[in-house]
Amino acid sequence: MADRKAINKYYPPDWDPSKGSVNKYQKSHPLRDRARKIDQGILVVRFEMPFNVWCLKCNNHVGMGVRYNAEKSKVGNYYTTPVYQFKMKCHLCDNYFVIRTDPAKFDYSIDEGARRQAEQTIDVKAEEVRAGSMNQDAGPSRLLLQTAEEAKLRITDSMLKLEKRVEDRMKSDANQPSLHDLKKWRDLREDSFSMNQLVRSQYRKRRKEAEKSKERDKKLLKKTSLKITLVEPASCDRRQAKKILSDKKKADLERSRKIYLSGSKY
Repeated sequence: MADRKAINKYYPPDWDPSKGSVNKYQKSHPLRDRARKIDQGILVVRFEMPFNVWCLKCNNHVGMGVRYNAEKSKVGNYYTTPVYQFKMKCHLCDNYFVIRTDPAKFDYSIDEGARRQAEQTIDVKAEEVRAGSMNQDAGPSRLLLQTAEEAKLRITDSMLKLEKRVEDRMKSDANQPSLHDLKKWRDLREDSFSMNQLVRSQYRKRRKEAEKSKERDKKLLKKTSLKITLVEPASCDRRQAKKILSDKKKADLERSRKIYLSGSKY
């Protein structure tokens, strides 16, 4: 039944084409329950949370990727790009989230019901340097920032910016040999047209040789009335064939000599 509803295979007995489409005759929409508010410009869609948020009512965390049945509606335009709004109910309480598209920033913005979790990272090494407890043997690690104050640390802390600049310079110096090799390899293969022309000419040459070999084998099979699959000759095959021909030639000469000696000289 669901399959027939989805692709409109069911036709009522009292319906005929003169009454219009089946959906019009039954006064239903092709999208069924998803379009129950289509007269208000609202369509129910499956919406996936684009980032981590905190619900403002139950204070629970909603992770990125959680899916909801959201009411989608058009609320405006950014130049010629439409701005859509998605309204969905929190699955942990009776609160509603309202999220809009933000074409100006290529992102989403939260209008009400939730707040976005700040997800920026800094090196723990800088914090340990200021605390005086840096471990020289410890490898680089990352710290997830949860507040806007910590997110501003990379902008306001001069020592952290200096450390990042030094680290970037060291990484650049370490990658110089690899970059040099890549540039050299690119320069050697920069003329793509010539390389392509060379490859195509070699391919044409091999193809013509294969066609000639196939035609030669076809003539040989027709001449000998054989129905076998011929393979490419090997060096050992050539040596064996020469030996057979040489032995046959010697046998013919020996036979001719015996016939000559047994017969009359005159």
